[in-house]
Amino acid sequence: MKKFILIAILFLFGINTFAQQYIRCGSAEYLKQQIAKDPNRAIRLKQIEQQMQTWIAAHPRLDEKFTITIPVVVHVVWNTSDQNISDAQVQSQIDVLNEDYNRNNADKSLTPPCFDSVAGRAPFTFCLASRDPVGNWTNGITRTFTTVTQFSDASIDNVKYDSTGGCSVWNPDYYLNIWVCNLGGGLLGLTQFPGGPPATDGPVILYSAFGRVGNLISVYNLGRTATHEVGHWLNLIHPWGDQCCCNGNDYCADTPPEGNATFNCPSGVVTDNCSGLPCGIMYQDFMDYTEDACMNMFTKDQVLRMMAALNGPRSLILSSNGCTAPTGISGISNLRNLNIFPNPANTQLTLEIEMSSPATATYSLYNVLGSMIYQCNTGLIQSGKFIINTETMPAGIYYLQIKEGEESLNRKVIVIH
Repeated sequence: MKKFILIAILFLFGINTFAQQYIRCGSAEYLKQQIAKDPNRAIRLKQIEQQMQTWIAAHPRLDEKFTITIPVVVHVVWNTSDQNISDAQVQSQIDVLNEDYNRNNADKSLTPPCFDSVAGRAPFTFCLASRDPVGNWTNGITRTFTTVTQFSDASIDNVKYDSTGGCSVWNPDYYLNIWVCNLGGGLLGLTQFPGGPPATDGPVILYSAFGRVGNLISVYNLGRTATHEVGHWLNLIHPWGDQCCCNGNDYCADTPPEGNATFNCPSGVVTDNCSGLPCGIMYQDFMDYTEDACMNMFTKDQVLRMMAALNGPRSLILSSNGCTAPTGISGISNLRNLNIFPNPANTQLTLEIEMSSPATATYSLYNVLGSMIYQCNTGLIQSGKFIINTETMPAGIYYLQIKEGEESLNRKVIVIH
């Protein structure tokens, strides 16, 4: 992606590059680039908008007495150890999504009385996928070592392909794919709006602005970057409509007119040329550009809009079984979960094994000639972590075989030095 993402945003909003170290969102500029490559992208987006408006007109009231489950897969693409964020950090982001969308966030009390009456609750349950696209057990997290030091400019989409140092998408009809990596240019996140290429569908988030535990940027440490970007995935538009001078439209009547993005973390009533007293602009909205601690709400119209997306361009996800755990991993019916990392391995390979019921498994490594070079067993376990020392093994491709009783499965592993 060309450097106009940063430049255009800075000029559009009149931001001094020395005062603004981070760019909250690059989704609008990313969309412009897609349209420049494929003019039909704009046509599809218009058709989607018409479809959503038809649904909203037929559903003017939102029944919140139900839950929509959205399976999430988080692709951690890392080059340095600090970018390989922990499972706990990933889970903290899922927790934030569930709190923010359901309006169970602790800071909802900071919503001004002037806006409290239009604050909305989205009945969504986000869960880390427990079933992968081929039906195997998963913890909903993939981990990919990359030689790419940062994804920026024209390389941002590279994080979404195995062949370019990233991780390829899981079927976006049935999973919300989120890539977490080292984004360049000070960008915190960006998302593809509905209707784009399936292979690139999903938010990309800077690893140090994801979740609320871990080594995070101080003012972007509450997980609101992902809350914002998932909003775009559900076709929410920035409150100023991505145009300056009061000419934009976010298709939500209960978000006050706003001439531009709001930055930092203001307080009290803030007005601009588009809005006036008594309420001013809604800088507390998750779709604005304020710091994490300043965001605390979606509006009812925004919730309706997201529901329209889930009953339109995102409707197939309603039939996903991604959060329904399989009875076992194909090959070993008693094997509930298997993580193999890092892969490629350098000095050691770690196996995390979880059984549905206690059992003993044997794990072996074979070289490409079919010769066994390592074998060990787990002993009687239900879950455990096992280390294979690969430091003295020649670099190359190996095959890991795990057996329990008469059942077995094989996985390819790579050793690099």
